[in-house]
Parts: sequence; structure tokens; C-alpha cells
Amino acid sequence: MIPQSDTLWAAVVDAKDLYGELTSVWDANPFGLDLKPARPHVVNTWRKARMKPEQLLVEPSPWVTLNYETLTSADCSGEVSWNVERSGTAYGLCVWFDTQLCEGVCFSNAPGSPELIYGSAFFPWSEPVDLLPGDIVTVFLQAKFVVEDYIWGWNTRVLTGGDPTRIKADFRQSTFYGTPLSPARLRKQAHDHVPSLNDDGRIDRFILEQMDGIVPLDRIAHQLVDLFPSRFSNWKDALTRIGDLSQKYGQ
Repeated sequence: MIPQSDTLWAAVVDAKDLYGELTSVWDANPFGLDLKPARPHVVNTWRKARMKPEQLLVEPSPWVTLNYETLTSADCSGEVSWNVERSGTAYGLCVWFDTQLCEGVCFSNAPGSPELIYGSAFFPWSEPVDLLPGDIVTVFLQAKFVVEDYIWGWNTRVLTGGDPTRIKADFRQSTFYGTPLSPARLRKQAHDHVPSLNDDGRIDRFILEQMDGIVPLDRIAHQLVDLFPSRFSNWKDALTRIGDLSQKYGQ
């Protein structure tokens, strides 16, 4: 289903139990092994969650409205800000949506709404923050579509009593930082890297070269077994690989 529009909402939340599930194993040191280097990956990854209304420490604010009849970009971003009115410990940000499928047909996955297959999104902060009335919380939240998935970013600043000179917390977070990237993997994307095909690349190249509108798939499969016997025990195994490429690139 493609709705007419989605309005995404955000609120700062007390999510002590969920935050503990994410971070406690990395903060603890029961066996004398320091696991804290892995912690930044965890707090830079959003999680599906279900929040209760009483976990919201601020009044929800609309982050962005997506009108799919006029939408021209898969990216979205916006800033939300709250004046804190009650004390509490904040562990991150909760984001949910109100959707309009068509005129008069709507549903929501907001905290307190009937439970659906859709959970809300929890964006943990780098550290919990004790909030007091008068504090101001500002979050710039963005979703940028890259290749096949979104990279999320959430930059947070908390001002004590709203005073811009008294910064209680200042976090810069992104799912980019939550993805372990090895030096070897990064080198493959460098501008001066000279690549060569691995076995999978050579297999796919051979298959695609044979798709000339003349050779049937079973013949390609037999040739593939002869060329790569260590990868395919019989032509039927090879045919599965060829069929996937045929569906994706053939006509």
C-alpha cells in the first residue's frame, strides 16, 4: 500500500530498559575483557521499539510530512525542539508516523495506539541525559537514501535552562558510524584502487557474456560447471545462479 501521506512525529523518551539491553553488555566487564570499543556501534544504530505514552518526556512534535503525490526526493530532514517541562532521564528519541491511506482512512503507530505490525523507531543517545524543567532539547534528524538503504543521522544538543552557553549534552550520531567498516573494505572504494574480479565476479561475468539471445540457460549451466567445478557440483546448481541473473538482467 502506498499512502497519500505520512506525518512523522518525534519525542524524547525515557527508555531505560531498552537502552540497557543495547549497552549493558558493552559497559559491563565481568570477565576482565573491555568491550567498550564496540559501544559506539550500538548507540549509532536505531532499533524498532514500542513505547508507552508515559515514557514520553516531552510533548510530541511533528518532524516531517511526506506527501507522496508531490514527493520528488527519497531524502528528508528537519529539526525539532522541545522546552522540557518535567524532570526525567532521557535515553534517546522515538519516531513514529500517522499515515493517511486515502481520504478518511488513517492509522498510526504512535505510543498508546493499538499495536500494529509497525513498531516505532528508537534512536539512542550516546549517553543518558538527566533533564530538568527549562532545559531545551534540539534534534536535527535526517534520512539520506544511499544505494539501497537509508543512512540516518541525529544530532542532539541539550541546553541547561535554555542557556546557549551551558551545553548539557552535544551528540553527533549516524548509522554510518554504526556500520563496522574494515580498512580492506574501505580501500576497495578509494579513487586510486585498481580492482580485479574475484570468483563470484568471474562467474557472473561469464554468465552475462553468454546471454546473447542464442544460447539457452541449460547450456550455459553445463559450461559453468566445466569452468568452475569447485563452485558447482552439477548443472542444476549452476542453473539457479544463472536463473537469478536472467530474471534481473534478461529480457
